[in-house]
Amino acid sequence: MFIPILKRSQRRNNLQIYIINIEGCRICGSPFTKRGFKALLNAVRAWIYIRSEGRRIMEIERKWLVKKLPENLNSYPSSLIYQGYISKDPVIRIRKRDNDFYLTVKGKGHLCREEFELCIEKKSFEKLLNKCEGIVLKKSRYVIPIDRSGNVLKPGMTGKYCIELDVFEGDYEGLVYAEIEFDTEDEAIQFIPPEWFGEDVTLLKGYSNAELSEGNEDLMNKNGFGI
Repeated sequence: MFIPILKRSQRRNNLQIYIINIEGCRICGSPFTKRGFKALLNAVRAWIYIRSEGRRIMEIERKWLVKKLPENLNSYPSSLIYQGYISKDPVIRIRKRDNDFYLTVKGKGHLCREEFELCIEKKSFEKLLNKCEGIVLKKSRYVIPIDRSGNVLKPGMTGKYCIELDVFEGDYEGLVYAEIEFDTEDEAIQFIPPEWFGEDVTLLKGYSNAELSEGNEDLMNKNGFGI
């Protein structure tokens, strides 16, 4: 089974097709047109949609910097995440979350965008990791339930929302993001964040994970929160 993965050529202005065999992790390339780029991107989405048994979602999410960490952070469930980007336009990401591995294609947008996700094998992840552009991000993600008013709940409780708190390591040591997914765009816009949240960076250039992988010197190696 082959997946067409699309990527801009760094040597020429034209677009380049990369065919990835997920089972064998074999990558090759050839020149391609802009019209074909769009057509094959749709093929990527369809392939992942079918293989993932229809796991296509509309991601509605806001992102904030964090002024201070909540108390008892280590008592909440957490995962260690590594993620890299095969392409930034379109966004094609691979991720290792503890012992699980994923290939994800994201649509355009900031607050709202489509997301297609597929589980892959470890050996596929390891091969694709060598094809990633830029920095491979490393972070610990804590899942923290909150009520409708943004109050943090005790571990194990079920809240209206869940904060995914990302504490970065490596190049972005000291950077902390808080992300919350919502059911509707109106709900996302009307949400009032907790006081310990910092600036809303959902729509700001340079703050997406894909952009961080390109290297954002203003956010690198910060000692503290909120930036």
